Amino acid sequence: MRLVYLDSSHLVLLEKALKAGASDSERFAQRLRTGDFILALGFPHFAEMARSEFAESRGLRFEALKRLAPIRCDLPMNEAMLKAGLVNVQAREIFVAILRNGNREPPALSDLGFPRILDERDVEELGQTFERDDLRQAFLTVEAVVSTWCRIVNQSPPGGAAVTKLRDLPGTLPAGVGAEDVLQNIDGLTDRSLRALNEADPEQNELFERIAPGESETIRQEARAGLDELFREMVALGPRGAMAEKLRVDASDKAVLRQSVEELQARSALKEHVLRLLAQLCPTVDTTFAHWLAGQIQLEDCPGRWLSFQVGQEIRRAESSAKAGNEYDVWHLTYLPYVDLFFADKRIARYTEQVRQRHPEFRFWPQLSRPIAVEQSLDALISAFERESDTL
Repeated sequence: MRLVYLDSSHLVLLEKALKAGASDSERFAQRLRTGDFILALGFPHFAEMARSEFAESRGLRFEALKRLAPIRCDLPMNEAMLKAGLVNVQAREIFVAILRNGNREPPALSDLGFPRILDERDVEELGQTFERDDLRQAFLTVEAVVSTWCRIVNQSPPGGAAVTKLRDLPGTLPAGVGAEDVLQNIDGLTDRSLRALNEADPEQNELFERIAPGESETIRQEARAGLDELFREMVALGPRGAMAEKLRVDASDKAVLRQSVEELQARSALKEHVLRLLAQLCPTVDTTFAHWLAGQIQLEDCPGRWLSFQVGQEIRRAESSAKAGNEYDVWHLTYLPYVDLFFADKRIARYTEQVRQRHPEFRFWPQLSRPIAVEQSLDALISAFERESDTL
């Protein structure tokens, strides 16, 4: 079946049509089924649904999703995939890059994006899970961290999201971002998120049965180590020094200072992810070999991750300030290589086209469809879907 990826705003349109009693949502569902299409959902969809403060809105959205079921989603398909660390599309495209580096024939990209199928019962259970405030809080933790970082970046001289060089990060925490406030906020969010994990009952929800009580303490330690270390270093060293320490680069090196913070961060995060994945795939792997192989896997080898990063760069160049919402917009783009039709708003489609123009050498372009820009109306979405689906 061919995969269709909708922007979260399109799911809101379906939700509103359902609330109004309109038949448009059913019309869209019928068009999906008769055309041998299936809706694909990524983690950003779930995270954005968690942001809604209104239970009625969340309930309607899941009701709309039930009518579109079965749905493919970015959840591990089985226990083996989970234990191997192949928990999301970012991990699975690293796995493909490792196979390709070893001259092994990797699985098709389309086979790795959305391995789990949710039927109506699964969607209903997921909707019930989202009514637990503690579990919703776990989704909101990342957004709070990103929002705090955006405040710091926006106060960096000369100001605004266009500042991307390491040298432009402030040497000390800017006014209005108090050290104790930051640390207490992060500590509190970490505590609430880990309570959610500790209290999750595997017997009550099949979709989350793999969050075992024994695993939650490990997650707790990793979350605290990662968040506390970064922000405590920010207090001690300032944002510039803390970022240099985290990325293992020399903050006194002028060449390093001229580099983009986001690119340094993206490449460092990829290397760390490769090392974690290798440790899970092969616990006995030689450390020296693991670091060598991690150095061979480049951002350009992971099409979804690369595209998400580059569009994020375009947004930072064009817009006056960093916004946490931008992170969701570019997060969605990590799924573009794995679907047949990818619907987005005009803004994201425009920035993606700019990346095509700026980086024509990217070898995965022939395999990537262009985002389909849609006006914010259900009629426009259905018309665009009918028009584009007929071209496949």
